[in-house]
Amino acid sequence: MVEPLDFIDALLASNSNSIVIIDEAYADFAGQTAIPLLDKYDNLIITRTFSKARSLAGIRLGVALGSPLAISKLYDVKNSFNSYCVDYVAQEVGLASINDQTLVDLNIAKIIATRNWFGKELEKLGFVITDSQTNFVFIQSPLSSAKNLYEKMYEAHIIIRYWDKPRISNWVRITIGTEEEMRNVLAFLAEFIQQEKMNNSIGIN
Repeated sequence: MVEPLDFIDALLASNSNSIVIIDEAYADFAGQTAIPLLDKYDNLIITRTFSKARSLAGIRLGVALGSPLAISKLYDVKNSFNSYCVDYVAQEVGLASINDQTLVDLNIAKIIATRNWFGKELEKLGFVITDSQTNFVFIQSPLSSAKNLYEKMYEAHIIIRYWDKPRISNWVRITIGTEEEMRNVLAFLAEFIQQEKMNNSIGIN
């Protein structure tokens, strides 16, 4: 969920004695960032990852932006919970990504375009889909439980995410890959829907 900057501004102002951390893992897909507020608030930390818009999940790299005061507080506690060390290779790959923002912007645009197209195709098949400002879609099958859909896709070597948790137990998350990969997913889902229709028509649960 993307909160408006006015809300974040008010949150920071009313918590001036606390560090406020804003997670911007998906900010590049949402078109909004709290970075302009860094000059206004010393208690703001913005966390970002290289695994989404930059497609560099394998290097396990992230960044924290904030005032010297805020970052010093982060260093006070980070060694007690941060088990990942950033090695030289990860630093160099991350730096190369930062220095090639044009390629990153093209990657973001491609993911958004594929996500929007994929979402429309899912709706044509009858799936319910939430509005997405990320690199994934959250969907619900019209004819099957989320668990069944997850298991069927897993059997087909299509890995998605499913959580048996309140409020989201009937939803699955599908990360956006290449257009070819998403076409393959759509082909599977179209066949899955047809099979579920047949099962329902003859009373197979």
